[in-house]
Amino acid sequence: MEKRRTGQVIAIMALVVGVIGVSIGFSAFSNALKIQSSATVTPDKDTLNVDFSSSDQSVDASAITPTVSAETVKATNAAIDNTNDPTISNLSATFTEPGQTATYNFYAYNAGELTAYLKSIVYGNATGETANKVCKAKEGATDELVQKACNDISLKVKVGSEAETASGLGSISGHSLAKTKAEAITVTLEYAAGAERADGDFTVSFGDVTLNYSSAD
Repeated sequence: MEKRRTGQVIAIMALVVGVIGVSIGFSAFSNALKIQSSATVTPDKDTLNVDFSSSDQSVDASAITPTVSAETVKATNAAIDNTNDPTISNLSATFTEPGQTATYNFYAYNAGELTAYLKSIVYGNATGETANKVCKAKEGATDELVQKACNDISLKVKVGSEAETASGLGSISGHSLAKTKAEAITVTLEYAAGAERADGDFTVSFGDVTLNYSSAD
């Protein structure tokens, strides 16, 4: 990454004018020169820049292969895109019974010039819905049973030293990520052991989870 200056220095050269007095009877004159100056520093977007990465050594956008708890669990590889707002997508699993999980391990890497502070983890609503988790019965499944099973299906997130959360953390302090350093992120999709079972297939939709970093704690 190109190194950028963090400030500007303005050098003012003093112009010294030597005047040789000529004695022809004129009154002395006064001539004052004023120098008015200011500087504005406008940081670019890379000054604070935390990206998703598959590596803890640099920014690497390789796909993330999940770890599953059983061969019957089918999970897709996650994709990283840091082009605009960093995004990791395609985290998805197909479960067949309670007690199954799919776990994705990756990193947040500080590629900027400032220490980054994690301020919150926010769970958004599923697309077009008013809740961050929505379960819908497919043909042949009983909706009442689906909703009971839905209660024990979760999306859990752990960032660095923060406690794992399934609903978000609204206010975080003292959580710093130094530049050129990474911190581990774990996302777990879980169908809890001992959960209710449905009598047919159903889908589970989750909203986006946003990690909010700031330049100040």
